[in-house]
Amino acid sequence: MKWLQATLYLVLGKLLSKFGRYNATIVVCKRAAALNPESVAAQCWIGWAHQRLNNYSAAVPFFEGAIQLRPNDAYAHAQMASSYTQLNRDRDAIAEFVRAFRMNPKYGNRREYLLALGGAYARLQLMNESVAAYEKASRLFPKHPESVYWYGWALSTCNRFAESEPVLRRAIALSPKNADAHYNLGVALGALGKWEEAAVEYNKTIALDSTRADAYGGLGVAHKELGQFETARDYLKEAIRLSANHPDAYVQIGAVYIELDRPHEALETGKKLRQLLPGEEEGYWLMISGYTRLGLYNEAVDLCEELLRLHPESLTAKEGLAYIYLKSGKFVDAIPIYKSAIESQPNATYLHAQLAEACLGSGNVQAASEQQKLLLDLDKSVAEQVKALLRGDVKTLLT
Repeated sequence: MKWLQATLYLVLGKLLSKFGRYNATIVVCKRAAALNPESVAAQCWIGWAHQRLNNYSAAVPFFEGAIQLRPNDAYAHAQMASSYTQLNRDRDAIAEFVRAFRMNPKYGNRREYLLALGGAYARLQLMNESVAAYEKASRLFPKHPESVYWYGWALSTCNRFAESEPVLRRAIALSPKNADAHYNLGVALGALGKWEEAAVEYNKTIALDSTRADAYGGLGVAHKELGQFETARDYLKEAIRLSANHPDAYVQIGAVYIELDRPHEALETGKKLRQLLPGEEEGYWLMISGYTRLGLYNEAVDLCEELLRLHPESLTAKEGLAYIYLKSGKFVDAIPIYKSAIESQPNATYLHAQLAEACLGSGNVQAASEQQKLLLDLDKSVAEQVKALLRGDVKTLLT
């Protein structure tokens, strides 16, 4: 008789759930569980109803109870995994999903589980595994916008931009108002050097959500790469207005100020960056560049030396210090620093060219000629510039 009553309560709980009455579902399914403590279904329905109410911590014990009753119940393992993802217990979630898929492979083809699994992997920075989960969801559900988008997002996060571009375009075709898809497509296009197309996607992102500081920042970078520095500055200013403490926008606008020959603004931007990123190179680089453009070489040298104390292998500091010595005519001091920088960046043509100029300035024409010959294998156009310097056709290669 109790078994029959428990069954009736369970049927009532299922019916109530269809009308969205999840609290009532919990009540009647608990009655079913009290009448039939061996009911796996009752435990799972109570857990499921708690999930519908976004009460995931309350859901877990009921799925655990179901697993204690039936250790090989794939559904209970998968649902408990889903709750774990909402509770940021990602390693536990992955373990439970793996168990569920092993017990019943059909659960490994369910969209909601694959998306939750992909998210858990991503939060743990296990991006190859995340890509695999999202790829499967996208392949099994090619018309589902979310599945396609997350696959494109994961590819982009792995810097697989050429692969992510068509996937993100497909996600946008399925859901044209997905601002995140437009933004991430912009990121992929920019990484591929398609800056005009990237700008289009960032503009579409902003049209859908005008509060997106990252989209304004991306648009600023796109215009910077296109050489449209004043336009880039305006967009980056808007990004900073929307997100005043976002370091990337300051890095980019600082570079724009250097291009616009606005050293005072670059200097102030560098100071702000050093507040946001203490000890990091970006703020130092902007301040060093600003001081150098202003001819304040002592201040620039002090910052280079400070940066080298913090980061003895800093290319930013080495290049800055060498450039300052070259610019101020201290050729002998510049040479060993250029050589040290070149050891880390042997294919950096501008370093070879500047080293040639330093050698020439110190009177070592042969060493300068050797750099010019080396440049023939790296970049013939730069080699020609150094050749012009050696002939005396130009006085300096520095700007």
